[in-house]
Amino acid sequence: MITTGFIEIDKKINWLEIPALIVVGGIPSGDIVSFLTSLIKNLSIDNNIPTTYFNFQSNNNLLFNRFISNITEIPLKKFLTKNFSDDELHKIFSKENILKDSPIVFEQNFSDLNIKELKAKIINSIQQNSSRIFIFDNIQTLHNLLHNNDSSILIDQTIRELKSISKELDITIIFGSDINDANKRLDKRPKLLDFYSYTQIEDIADLIFLIYVPKSYKITVWDNDEDGMETSTENQAELIIAKNRNGATGTVRLSYFMDIAKFENLNGFSHYHSPNGFNKIKTTIDLESAFGIKQNTLSMNDDDDDFTF
Repeated sequence: MITTGFIEIDKKINWLEIPALIVVGGIPSGDIVSFLTSLIKNLSIDNNIPTTYFNFQSNNNLLFNRFISNITEIPLKKFLTKNFSDDELHKIFSKENILKDSPIVFEQNFSDLNIKELKAKIINSIQQNSSRIFIFDNIQTLHNLLHNNDSSILIDQTIRELKSISKELDITIIFGSDINDANKRLDKRPKLLDFYSYTQIEDIADLIFLIYVPKSYKITVWDNDEDGMETSTENQAELIIAKNRNGATGTVRLSYFMDIAKFENLNGFSHYHSPNGFNKIKTTIDLESAFGIKQNTLSMNDDDDDFTF
């Protein structure tokens, strides 16, 4: 069993298990990737557990920006402008050894990908990196790549194939999935029925998380506090455990700072404040040479248009 790094989540799910198929659902936004980035940080940096991240939605440079923003608590947008203060530069370079030693592999560039090639990539990462946990940032994009955008092939097939791979290779697969926006409902919290392939995901997944960010709906006060309490939703989110094959379901409230792409235990980094008053300098950082993060097919070309917040 493996800790997620989120104390209240571990209490409810009895920690992560291997093998398993885990789904993280949310409305199309950066929230899912921010949660997955935070989870990888907890697994691989804090607990030295080898992981492999299949990056379908952006290039690896943009993903690394999220990752480094998460661990340095420097706002994500600064990695696009490269306008860092002296203090921020010190923070970045002080994390060099942490990043070098992290057993993380990032995969990108998946032209003409099919299920056999995907399985081969997973096996290679098991052999080369000893990875036991594999993260796919978006199941919809993966499905379209595997089946060449053939609309006659349902996403259900890809979900079943991932489940089969997880069992055969004794690994845990975690994938992000877009869900229907609950904007038209009075209750904005996501539900299992919001998945585009609800039946297959509910039947096959071992564990299902749903991300709820009140700020996305301009909700400023929590509606599920204890009687007499009324607390702000600022910098907070809920992780809804909608299915748990081996334990309890329920809701866990987490801290969430969008500008540094970071989920944490509630009030776990209450010291964080958006920087102000620093004298900024213009600099360009080569993240690959500076940090030596394990990576495959890394593109170091910035592409602001690909970046989603």
